[in-house]
Amino acid sequence: MKKSKIKSAVLTVLIIAGSLFTANAQDASPILKKMDDVMYSPKDMTGKNKIVLIDKNGKQETREATIQQKGND
Repeated sequence: MKKSKIKSAVLTVLIIAGSLFTANAQDASPILKKMDDVMYSPKDMTGKNKIVLIDKNGKQETREATIQQKGND
């Protein structure tokens, strides 16, 4: 009798905890929208990248690139 009360109490707690976590779940769309608003907040952006390639003989070759981003406006 005591074991069945403990089992039912544990089961009740798990069901309540599961329903609480499900109620707080969010859709992916609002999360991605917030992330896009933060990441792409600048209207226009320019950045420079530099890559240094080194082969097995130790010879270095440098490549540079300029990345430009135009805002949504």
